Amino acid sequence: MSNCKHGLEQNSCAYCKDMFDGMEFTHVFSSYKGNPIMEILKNDEPFWEDLPGAKKNFRFGTKKAHILLDCIPIIQEFYHSKGVIPNITDSQITVRNSMIGCKVSRLVWYGHPYLRIVDNNMNVINFGLLKSKSIIELKHMIKHFFDNYS
Repeated sequence: MSNCKHGLEQNSCAYCKDMFDGMEFTHVFSSYKGNPIMEILKNDEPFWEDLPGAKKNFRFGTKKAHILLDCIPIIQEFYHSKGVIPNITDSQITVRNSMIGCKVSRLVWYGHPYLRIVDNNMNVINFGLLKSKSIIELKHMIKHFFDNYS
């Protein structure tokens, strides 16, 4: 059997097939030290990805919500290409400028692709394919959160 681009057998690689089917993403609004927070849940539970600096919960405030909204087209491209943005190999990093001055890099951590977004104030967001899918599915709620709490 041949290996996929992630070095695994093609029929067993979760990244080559859509391993995220059947997952439901929901959200809750709360606050932290008086600041509004949105948390995205997977099947009504907190979730995280095994990436550098990953935290157990996927939650963010209005600044990072704005960053995510600004980068939705790149996040969609990243997710729909299964982390292999066209014309970029695993060893390359691409930087694209967004409307609010974000720099987006595509990186790889132990064979798993992820995005790093950094804005002009050095706010950093790292996430892989699972969080990308949740952002895409809940982009309207992220916009609602940003519009109502910023």
